[in-house]
Amino acid sequence: KAVKNFPPMFTSWIAKHVSHFCGTNRQLSRMDGSVKNICPSCGRPNESTSHITRCSDPGRLASLRAAVEELSDWMEDNDTDPYLQHFIEEYLLGHGELNMYDVIDGHPEHIEFAEIHDTLGWDNFVEGRISRRLVYLQAQYLSTIHTFVQPSTWASGLMRQLLLLTHQQWLYRNCTVHYKADGRSLPQHERILQKVTQLLQTDEDDLLPEDRELLQIDFVQLADGPTIDQERWIASMKSAIVARRVFRARRSRRARIPNLRIRRRSTISSTDSPSSSAADTEMDVESDKYDEDNDDSVESSSSDAVDNSRDASPPAPVLRFRQYITSYFPPRRDSEGSIRFRRRRRRS
Repeated sequence: KAVKNFPPMFTSWIAKHVSHFCGTNRQLSRMDGSVKNICPSCGRPNESTSHITRCSDPGRLASLRAAVEELSDWMEDNDTDPYLQHFIEEYLLGHGELNMYDVIDGHPEHIEFAEIHDTLGWDNFVEGRISRRLVYLQAQYLSTIHTFVQPSTWASGLMRQLLLLTHQQWLYRNCTVHYKADGRSLPQHERILQKVTQLLQTDEDDLLPEDRELLQIDFVQLADGPTIDQERWIASMKSAIVARRVFRARRSRRARIPNLRIRRRSTISSTDSPSSSAADTEMDVESDKYDEDNDDSVESSSSDAVDNSRDASPPAPVLRFRQYITSYFPPRRDSEGSIRFRRRRRRS
């Protein structure tokens, strides 16, 4: 009788809800592994059917209080016992954390009702299951006043109101998940705003000079503007940060080629001919061990005998690029510039 005048889709939801097979994340995660079994409102794990009316999200609590006020107005309009009305309101506002025995505050005529009610529990009550003792107490009160309300009508009406209260919590939950503005749901809007807030803390030194104008926009207008503008700004900021990192990486990866010098030593005697002195001249290649401060210094040494016997030799050329090495010195076997070295370099 309580659900007789409900629409077919509402009765279908009631059947799924009371059987604990509503479309919560607990059930959806079993069918789709990508769905997380958490409450979309408060973030607690294991969103079961019982959690629908127990969620501690501030918005859900406000919705519950509004539904309790509507239930209170209905009970006043249908001549509900003032004691029973107060007990039911306090019990519902307790959000499942209070027992009815604690709410009645020791009224002896309501102790039996409280014990039976606590046996049924919170979930059964918000699903429309009420005790016969509650109906009996309301019938006694109706017999003492002049009213046209029947106990059976009052009981079915209370069950309808409790089901509507639970359904209102379910609708609020679905609005959080499925409602979309600018093509985005509420959780997606929250994630976008969190990303914008995070990128606002970016230092100007982390951006290239031509991209620093992204931090000079009106952020109040950006937050109040459409979502598409916020997403474009986020994408631009990410691209600017990556560009700065690539620029730094390229500068740090520049190859630093050591400067090579030639030092000539003469081992000829003062009596040798000029042709033999040129043939016996030694060429020695040294590295300055990447010392950039002494790039232009050239070391030269010769024995005292050679300095006294011949004129000073011209300064040796400074080799600054690797492609000149092979023009002065033939490459050693399996060294840089050899065929074997080039083949190994191609394979690597």
